[in-house]
Amino acid sequence: MLHVDFGISYLRLNTDQQQHFYVLKPGEDRVPDFLNKAFKKANRLQDILTENFKTGRTGNEILALTLQQAKKEGIEGAVYTHPIGFHGHAAGPTIGLWDQQGGVKGSGDYVLYPNTAYSIELNAASEIEEWGKSHTHHAGGRWYI
Repeated sequence: MLHVDFGISYLRLNTDQQQHFYVLKPGEDRVPDFLNKAFKKANRLQDILTENFKTGRTGNEILALTLQQAKKEGIEGAVYTHPIGFHGHAAGPTIGLWDQQGGVKGSGDYVLYPNTAYSIELNAASEIEEWGKSHTHHAGGRWYI
């Protein structure tokens, strides 16, 4: 499993990009099912988040609604999304921070406006028994994708 985090500038907009990659082991011809399930969980959390992007909602409202729906669906997630613009974190509502999942005072109180762009950053925890405690990424086989 590889994780990359890098910056991008395109059309004068700046953001960062994070991706996970799985490199097939010798003899494997596809990604293992247990890992596909973990990725689907993270993709569902992305969908929940973007479904809550409504003009006039604050970043803290979007965060709370997203985490409530995720919990209903059995997803243990964290959201740390920010607007992009002429610099990496632009004007607009912050939607969670990695260490502030109860809301972000100040920048989380700003409302969402139409025609703005966001860097969708989040993770969804998955227990991966197949990797167990022999991997040191997270104790007890808990991985964040």
